[in-house]
Amino acid sequence: QAYLNGMVEDRIRIAIEKEISHVQIHSQEFQKDYDVNFTIPEGQKIVTVISAFPEVKSVSDRVITRGMIATANGSTGVKINGINPTKESSTTHLETNISEGNYFTGSATKELVIGEKLTTKLKLKLKSKVVLTFMDKDNNIVSGAFRICGIFRTKNTPYDESNIFIKQQDLTELTATGNEPHEIAILLHSNNTLNQT
Repeated sequence: QAYLNGMVEDRIRIAIEKEISHVQIHSQEFQKDYDVNFTIPEGQKIVTVISAFPEVKSVSDRVITRGMIATANGSTGVKINGINPTKESSTTHLETNISEGNYFTGSATKELVIGEKLTTKLKLKLKSKVVLTFMDKDNNIVSGAFRICGIFRTKNTPYDESNIFIKQQDLTELTATGNEPHEIAILLHSNNTLNQT
């Protein structure tokens, strides 16, 4: 029983630190169907206020949509996470899961970080070019070509197969939604302070 409890606690810790964080903020309407129009009002101001709390270790604001990733070998639905690489690194440490390539390379645009399981499914490799297709704020279908700069692997196979990461600016330019996020992820210094924040 103690062994099983330890496994469960370790899985919860990994999920918090590597995937979902302690707290998430988003519009209830956004959660229904990931409509890009349901951003968080004054989201950037909220990020600044929350970051100042002593209980908070880091905060990452994200622009998110659902869409398709397509290659010459096929296509599949994915969750497209538009992130600030520095903030995301502090919150979920995504860069520590990179198994091949780089966690973004700096000033280059249209870079993409993808799960290892998904690269196998779509027969992709480092530097492969893919096309992402999704809806913008006016419900128009838009597409963008991205090149894989990094491949990640976690202990959560479904997560690896359904999530991709691009730079927030690249996604907001295509969706025309401005700089307000759809999701704010908050990592605390300790689980013990969760009920206090």
